[in-house]
Amino acid sequence: MDSTYPDRKLYYNGIAAVRYPVQCVLTALTTVFWGSSALLISLIDRRGKWVHACASNWGASIFRICNVEIRVEGKEKLDPEGSYVVMSNHRSLFDIPMVLTSLPFPFRMLAKASLFRIPFMGWYMSRVGYIPVEREDPKKARESLDNAARRVASGLSVLIFPEGTRSTEGAVSRFKRGGVNLAHAAGVPVVPVAIINSGRLLPRGSWHADPGVITMRIGDPIDPADFAEPRALADAVRSAVVALIEERWEAA
Repeated sequence: MDSTYPDRKLYYNGIAAVRYPVQCVLTALTTVFWGSSALLISLIDRRGKWVHACASNWGASIFRICNVEIRVEGKEKLDPEGSYVVMSNHRSLFDIPMVLTSLPFPFRMLAKASLFRIPFMGWYMSRVGYIPVEREDPKKARESLDNAARRVASGLSVLIFPEGTRSTEGAVSRFKRGGVNLAHAAGVPVVPVAIINSGRLLPRGSWHADPGVITMRIGDPIDPADFAEPRALADAVRSAVVALIEERWEAA
């Protein structure tokens, strides 16, 4: 036991008690700054390039505030000018800033329509081009996916968390078919992505982030035309994500 700190656990708990409120305040300030910047830029940035740059800077700021190092593997597999449906596992609130900071091209996200009704957040999401999905209404959900497919076919990339919600650390839930239906309709490759360790540093249900390393591993793009059934494609993408996670830990 270190004689300088006879109760090491109490010492580290004291550090955490100071660190977490500071993280919250700085995170709120950087979110307001970059969110406001993106809103203003969206008035003149029709292609969304600079809006996405604001979002990427926001993500990088979050990780600096939380003392989190990010590592990206496999980025060379993607064409920065290409169009993709990116499908990732989802374990933490860190996952969104991770992909915003790490993917080599602008993209938009599918999001629950209810989020678009939240003051300021909904306006921001609409202005920057996020795509609402009405989960409770199958007809409106299909219309949302048709709209997304047209945008992807015209050159836009889309990010989807196909589990539908955050999973527990070490688990990857079954993938829903909406993302692969979108890829089929748009005729673009699906990119499997594994985000590793985010759930340990910022677990589901917690606002307290610990320092550490998060790795994002990018797999080989998958051609939807190779699969006759959406369920087969969804299962293949999930298997690719699981393999990326296991490969990472085997290499560690």
